[in-house]
Amino acid sequence: MKDTDATFYQVVVEKKLMRERNLTRHDIGRERFVSEVSSYMRHFVVWEWKNNYGGTILNQECRNHRLVNWDCALRTAISDIEVDLIMRKSKKKLSESLGEIVVATTRVETMLGGTAIAVHSKDKRYSHLHGKSAVVHPFIGRKLPVICDDILVDPEFGTGAVKITPAHDPNDFEVGKRHNLAFINIFTDEGKINSNGGV
Repeated sequence: MKDTDATFYQVVVEKKLMRERNLTRHDIGRERFVSEVSSYMRHFVVWEWKNNYGGTILNQECRNHRLVNWDCALRTAISDIEVDLIMRKSKKKLSESLGEIVVATTRVETMLGGTAIAVHSKDKRYSHLHGKSAVVHPFIGRKLPVICDDILVDPEFGTGAVKITPAHDPNDFEVGKRHNLAFINIFTDEGKINSNGGV
């Protein structure tokens, strides 16, 4: 802080003392006056910052839906490092008498928000399904398209088929954007299944 800033605050506080309490700095003493100036400076600096920068976050142009790890008990977002994921497998029935496709998932509860099944374009096991809406959702009956996404799917990992729930997984979120998929949020803030999940 420059001396001129300190002088400014001193003058402002002196005028305030006179206006509000009819006192001078000499009336209240050096220690109390320095305390008043310090208090005013802190208050002024906070409000000055708020006026200059307080709306920055709200006024940023990059506003979009984002995924968070939601704690239903606390009703707040939590860090990625606070989440433990466990891999599960589930079978999806195919329409048109094409059999079944087994997909891997770490979040079985989000199956209700599934909007696609992703496979690798070079995986011959699924080449007959590319571009078809052949998968019937096991709980809701919604047909899911089989999409090729070579960025997400590793044909050597698991079954080589991945359920895509763009509203409930960061990787699936990106897949949903790349393939223009629906984003179906199936949870309430309390962690209960909402009407999008078939309830």
